[in-house]
Amino acid sequence: MVSGLLGTSPALAAEGFQVRYNIAGSLGGEMFAPPDLSGWVVGAALTHIQVNKTSGGDGGDFRTPLPGGTFPLSANAGQPGKNPTFAPSSVQVIGTGSMNMWNLGMAYASTQTTGGGRWVLGLNVPYATLKQNVRNVGTAPPLSWPSQSGASAAVQSGVAQQFGSAYQQELASAAEGQTGELGGVGDVEVLTGWSHRTEQIRTTVGINWVLPTGNYNSPAAFYIGGGNFYTLRPGAQVVYLPVPQVALAGRVSLGLNSRNQSTHVRSGNWAGLELAGGYMTPIGPVGLHWVRVQQYHDDVDNPLGPNRLRLNNAGAFVTTVIPGIQVALTLQYMRTTSSQYAKSGNFTQIRISKEL
Repeated sequence: MVSGLLGTSPALAAEGFQVRYNIAGSLGGEMFAPPDLSGWVVGAALTHIQVNKTSGGDGGDFRTPLPGGTFPLSANAGQPGKNPTFAPSSVQVIGTGSMNMWNLGMAYASTQTTGGGRWVLGLNVPYATLKQNVRNVGTAPPLSWPSQSGASAAVQSGVAQQFGSAYQQELASAAEGQTGELGGVGDVEVLTGWSHRTEQIRTTVGINWVLPTGNYNSPAAFYIGGGNFYTLRPGAQVVYLPVPQVALAGRVSLGLNSRNQSTHVRSGNWAGLELAGGYMTPIGPVGLHWVRVQQYHDDVDNPLGPNRLRLNNAGAFVTTVIPGIQVALTLQYMRTTSSQYAKSGNFTQIRISKEL
């Protein structure tokens, strides 16, 4: 019941090449939970995220365009027509890092039923520590000298070296504010839903409201929270048990974003799909799961472009019950199989939950 609240990835829409969605996967052994659950459930999760790439439109490292211009020379002061020019170029952005995110969640399912189902209210509070490293890699474009410059070959060679050094310094300076370590509270989520459960079919519909409570520093593009905007995330989940030992599940979600009040960027709305299948073993459920998230609207006023995020993750999970204290323990692993305009890598999560 609280699986959708736990383990939420960092504001992991395309601001920061990530979305407010649990791309580590939220369908696990909870698919086999008894159908008559009511009352309180509390839980906690720890997710370790290892980002090995920030991808671009071709799935490789992201590249950002740089405009062309003129390289002014002090010797040509007052004579701008003699200065060399350079053409537009592009820079490879290599973004890597890691994050540890702790989530505390609680949910309440009404004891009374409405339409055969129970109302569910929930809250998820995240805290994360983040390490991020960004490098800009590129080669300075060649200089083009006007015919009236009168510069000798030796002068042109010396200026080219100066320009190349200045170009690399600019690339390094642009990356400095995006590299470092920090920690803080993330974006809090509030859930309202309705759940109808039978022995064979368990259906849940609901809305998550993601609040911009996290640490956020828009000039640095390096922060725990997703940004100074709200996300409304309606969704539906269905679990089907053809036999008691087998469960199949699917979840569909939408992410509807408001405009970022700090940057005025409006991240494109997105859709998410999760599929999972599990088998009940003597120690508990084991299974496979898959997550796809994709923007269906372009980013608006994003200086990096309309970048539509696409991300596919696949992995496995195992759930067991800790004897004596009746706490459900789930361990799951996800790996990015393909991505565009997204942070991709490996996701390992351990979560616990208990009915009160």
